[in-house]
Amino acid sequence: MAWVSSSVSFYNRNGTYYLSRAVPSDLRHRFLKRKIEVSLRTKTKFKADRSAATLSERLERYWDSLRVEMI
Repeated sequence: MAWVSSSVSFYNRNGTYYLSRAVPSDLRHRFLKRKIEVSLRTKTKFKADRSAATLSERLERYWDSLRVEMI
């Protein structure tokens, strides 16, 4: 299994920050979209940075569990 780190980014849209994360190529068949975008529900960059890091870590654990299921 090849491990490639997906890019993590958050952006501001209309004053609210959103997380944007690419779905890893080995798991794309399990998702309808190639990218996951979710509201971080904050208007401050500091909180967005912390929330994006936490959510990204949770996504990585979820994706790892999907990889284990595939084995």
